[in-house]
Amino acid sequence: MEKYNVILDTDIGNSWDDQCALAYLLKCTETFNLQAITIAPFKRSDSETIIANQEKSYNEIIKIGRFLGQDLTNLIYKFSEGQAVDKIQEIVEKNEKTYILSIGTLTNIYKAIQKNPDIIKKIEIIWLGGNSIEYGSNKEFNFMQDAEAAKYLINSNVQMTIIPARNVTTELLININELKSRLNMNKKFSKYVCDIFENDSFYGRKHERVLWDISVIAYMRNKDWFEIEENLKLGVSTEYDYIINSEKQTGNISIVKHMDRTQIYNDLFNELNK
Repeated sequence: MEKYNVILDTDIGNSWDDQCALAYLLKCTETFNLQAITIAPFKRSDSETIIANQEKSYNEIIKIGRFLGQDLTNLIYKFSEGQAVDKIQEIVEKNEKTYILSIGTLTNIYKAIQKNPDIIKKIEIIWLGGNSIEYGSNKEFNFMQDAEAAKYLINSNVQMTIIPARNVTTELLININELKSRLNMNKKFSKYVCDIFENDSFYGRKHERVLWDISVIAYMRNKDWFEIEENLKLGVSTEYDYIINSEKQTGNISIVKHMDRTQIYNDLFNELNK
C-alpha cells in the first residue's frame, strides 16, 4: 500500500486533542509518510502571545514524541520564523501530491499559497474547522483564528475536505472513564493525555470532552467511516457563513456530514495501545 505524504499543521499547545491526533498519526506508520509538523498560530485571550503559544506547541510536540520513543526535533517548523510556510512549499514542490492535515487555523497554508499559487494544484487539505452548513454560523475557533485565510482557501479552487466541528465532530464526545478504560494506562502517553483531558489548565476541569482532531487522521485512515458530500461549490460570505453553489467555486470542496464514532475510536485505541 502506498503511503500518503502528509504535513501535520497543528496548534497542539492549545488544548488536549491535538496530542491524541499526533500520537495516532505517529503510530500509523503503514498509512502515513510524515514529512513535517508545522506549528499553526493561535491566541485564546489578549493576555497570550502567538510567540509564547508557539513555544508551548513546540514543547508539546517534543514531549509526545518522547513518550512514543521518537525524536521529532527535525520535523518541526515554526510559524513566526517563516519556517512553516517555506517548508510547506518545499515539500509540496518535490512531491507528486501532498496531503496537509490541518487541525488548527489555516494561516500557514494560506500564506504558502500566497507565496506560490502553483502549489494549489498539488495539495489536498483535510481541515477540522468551521461548523456544519446546517449549523449556520462559522464562529468556531479554528475558523475565526484567521477567518480571512479560511475564506480565501474555501473560495479558491484548492482540493479540500472540511470536517466541521459543531453538529459533526461533536459525535466524538467521550468521557474520562471510557478514555481510561480503553487506553493502556501503563504507558506514559496514556497517563499524560488523561491528566490533561481531565484537568486542562485553560478550559478547566471536565468529565467529558470531544477529541476533535483525531477525526482528520481517521478520515485518512478509512473514508468509509465518514459520510461525505462531495464536489460542492461552496463559498464563504463576508460574514463568514457558507454560500451554497458559489459562482467562484468549481466543485473542489467536500464536507463531512456524519462519522462512525465506533469505528474511529476502535481504530484510535488499537493504534495507541500497540
